[in-house]
Amino acid sequence: MKTDVQKISAMGWDNCFVLRSGPVEVVATANIGPRIMFFGLTGGKNLYKLFDGQAGRSGDETFLFYGGHRLWAAPEDPYLTYIPDNDPVQVSYGEDDFLTFTRPADDSQLERRLSMRVATYQDVEMIHDMVDSDNGAGLLGSFVVKHEIINRGDLPVKSASWGISSFIPGGIGFFPMDRRTLPEKHLQAQFSINLWPYSDLSNPGYQWKDEWLQIDQPATSVKQKIGAWNPRPWLAYRLEDLMIVIQMTGSQKDQEQYPDLGSNCEIYFDPDMLELEFLS
Repeated sequence: MKTDVQKISAMGWDNCFVLRSGPVEVVATANIGPRIMFFGLTGGKNLYKLFDGQAGRSGDETFLFYGGHRLWAAPEDPYLTYIPDNDPVQVSYGEDDFLTFTRPADDSQLERRLSMRVATYQDVEMIHDMVDSDNGAGLLGSFVVKHEIINRGDLPVKSASWGISSFIPGGIGFFPMDRRTLPEKHLQAQFSINLWPYSDLSNPGYQWKDEWLQIDQPATSVKQKIGAWNPRPWLAYRLEDLMIVIQMTGSQKDQEQYPDLGSNCEIYFDPDMLELEFLS
C-alpha cells in the first residue's frame, strides 16, 4: 500500500504533510519537531492535545511542549530531553514507503528521526491479528510510526528513543498488566509497576482490573504517571466512541535494558491531557 502524501498548511504552520488511512488522517509539520500535530477523523476534531498559544509557532529559543506526538530521548533529563525543537526539520520520502522527518544533531550530538506511513497487511500481522479475514477492516485508520535516535558525536551516549502521544482530556486510558507466566513459575512474581515521585496509587484516576489498569483521566486533579515492562506492549485511550490503540512491533529485549526501571510503556495524565508513551 503506497503512502499517499499531501502537502498542506495546518494549525498555523505552512509546511505540513497529511497521510490518510480510511477515515483517519495524521498531519506532521516540518516547521518544527519532528512532530505529528493532528490525529483524528478527516474533517473531525483533533484528538491530539495542542497547548494554547503554541500552535503555529517556530524559532523560539526555549523549549515548548506544543502537544501532538513528539520524539524525546529517554530517560528524562534536562540535557538530553528538553533541548528546544523549534526549528525546521528535513523531509525525505522513499525507503520502505516512509515519510521521514529528520532533526539534525543538536548540542547533545543526537540526530532524531520520525518516520511514518500508512499501515500494510504485513505491518498489522506483525503486531496482532487485527485484520478482518473477510475485508481487511483492521487496516482502516492504521499507521506505522518509527522513531530513531542516532549519535553523531565521538562519545557514547546511553539513551533510548521515546515516542509520546498527547491526547485531549475526557477519556479512559488502558494500561495492560500481562499476568501470563510459565506453569513452573506460578509461585514467582510475574509483573512489576514503576512509579514516579508524584505517582499516587490512591488517586481516583486509577481503576484496577485483573489484567489491566484503567485510567479515568477526568477524575484526577494532579499529575500522575505509571510505567512497566510488557512483553507484548500496547496502550489505548477511549475518547467518546473512538478507541485509539498503539502497539509496538518486534520482540522486546530484556527488561533491564530499558530506562525508567525497565519500562517500555508508560501513561502520564493530568487534568489537561493523557499521554501514551513507548520506549526503546
